[in-house]
Amino acid sequence: MGQDRHTAGSFWASFGYAARGLRWAYRHERNLRVHTVLGALAMALGLLEGIGSANFVVLVVLLIVVVALELVNTAIEAVTDLAHPGFSPLAGVAKDLAAAAVLFGAAGALGLGVWILGGRLLELPRRVGVWAAHAPGGLALLVGALVFVAAAAVWPVAGRREEADRY
Repeated sequence: MGQDRHTAGSFWASFGYAARGLRWAYRHERNLRVHTVLGALAMALGLLEGIGSANFVVLVVLLIVVVALELVNTAIEAVTDLAHPGFSPLAGVAKDLAAAAVLFGAAGALGLGVWILGGRLLELPRRVGVWAAHAPGGLALLVGALVFVAAAAVWPVAGRREEADRY
């Protein structure tokens, strides 16, 4: 990182720093992966069900807000750990508040997502049954893809300590 991040020439470099931070968080923060997968599934369901552009935009904004909150939570945890490597009650409060912000945002996103997709979610099992009867291969592919995506969201990533040490 040996260059000054505040020079005019570093404007484009800042996008690289942001991409590196996002890549690091996605590799190391399971909850970020889970939120991303659930948000993508909600948007896919919204597209498949034709929820309308306004409701789709709401789903996209909800995903953006929850991911942004998760990134800020991760940053607060990292800075808190750096400032107070040992136990500190106030550091714990900072981490708990950041986690509460994510929980609050995710709960709100879930509530609005259920409200937007509402009755469509109740009809989903019947529609999957109809699809299975007409296209069992497609259903098997969908189930396989969902299992793969879910596993990728929660699977631990190796090399966390080594990568964190490079910063």
